[in-house]
Amino acid sequence: MSEDRGLAPTSDASTTTAVAAAPATAVRPLSFSHNVVWAFAGNLVYAASQWGMLVILAKVGSPQMVGQLSLGFAIVAPIIALANLRLRIVQSSEADGVYGFGDYLGLRLVTTPLAFAAIVGIVIAADYSFESSLVVVAVGLVKAFEAVSDVAHGALQRSERMDRVAQLQIAKGGISLAALALGLAVTRNLAWAVSFLAGVSCVLLLTLDLPVAVRATRSSESVFRPRWDARTLAAMARLALPLALGAMVLSLNMNLPRYFIEHYLGEYQLGIFSAMAYFLVAGRTVTLAIAQSTIPRLARLFTAGQMPAFRRILAKVVVACALVGASGVAVTAVAGRWILTVVYTPEYADHADVFILLMLAFALQFLAAAFRAALLAMRRYRTQLLLCIVSTVVLAAMCVALLESHGLRGAAWAIIGSRTVDLLLFAAASMPLLWRRRTCDDEPTAVSNGTAIRHSL
Repeated sequence: MSEDRGLAPTSDASTTTAVAAAPATAVRPLSFSHNVVWAFAGNLVYAASQWGMLVILAKVGSPQMVGQLSLGFAIVAPIIALANLRLRIVQSSEADGVYGFGDYLGLRLVTTPLAFAAIVGIVIAADYSFESSLVVVAVGLVKAFEAVSDVAHGALQRSERMDRVAQLQIAKGGISLAALALGLAVTRNLAWAVSFLAGVSCVLLLTLDLPVAVRATRSSESVFRPRWDARTLAAMARLALPLALGAMVLSLNMNLPRYFIEHYLGEYQLGIFSAMAYFLVAGRTVTLAIAQSTIPRLARLFTAGQMPAFRRILAKVVVACALVGASGVAVTAVAGRWILTVVYTPEYADHADVFILLMLAFALQFLAAAFRAALLAMRRYRTQLLLCIVSTVVLAAMCVALLESHGLRGAAWAIIGSRTVDLLLFAAASMPLLWRRRTCDDEPTAVSNGTAIRHSL
């Protein structure tokens, strides 16, 4: 079936955006292997810093405090995912240069305030404690600033310069960890500490992300100003909406067990679960690193019709994902209790059996992510959305059936079931496309003067 690529701007706007897009391709890209290494290093260090925040809360705070922060992220994440429209994926997979950075930035500056307003509305309507409500709003601020930073990172990713993205992630991760630790030490209050972190995130956006993106892509400051052409922004939103809905559903899928745990078992059990589940989030950074480096290359190969090369790269990614996932399960089975005791406290280690199950879920998730990256590179946005909806429905049903009667172990089995469905569905959706011989009718076409630009998908 065919998916909209969006409407092209008028001829004048097309000229402007083409000029805006040009600098992103003027920089010499890194090799594929170097991009993977840099993306892995950046995501790993950044995830470690985020994990460090959780460790600090577990060590000096309580499982309830960990649960409050986890609840904040669980509420904020799906809303921000929808508002972000996955523009970074659209940026990195756009091989024709129709839109410039200013267009992406303009759209992000429209959707992010709307997302924050929705977060505040949910907090007002929900029956959370005052402390938990403040934490949710503060987390929303942090993620709002990160959403704008993400567009700058997308410009670097499109240029296949993941080294610059990684350097930003490493610097920001360390600073953010120090900011939260300092806020906790001074205020002894989680809400105020996260609020301080939000202020630091704003400063990092203005002093690191945007300036580094300008220098690394050899662009002028004017290129990095937002553009407010309503027709262009509407076309981009239409293009990205299926992908954004898929991202929101995927975020709901990731956080759904937390909602059920908070409802059935309370914030204490949510804190225990979230601390162990963060190992999955840390592992997801490996998935993210591979996807960020793979999608631009796969998108170019698909656009050029070079399917044998496309399949070779994807096969390497699948093998790497399988090895990393199996290694995680093996390490957890041997040393899971010791890891939980050292990283957190003995009360977390009492749930080592749940920890092993969660690592099995991670291994399945990791494999599914390889096939999801292939679909994203081919811009099968609607396909991904449908598959994510099916997976989320399965997860919700299994949580209802298992969690109340089996506790945290039931939540882990529900995630395993959902990730198994993910793997089967994404692999089944990818295989026919990988072995289809592309024809001239499959090539993307671009027609100016307002006619539709489409990719046959």
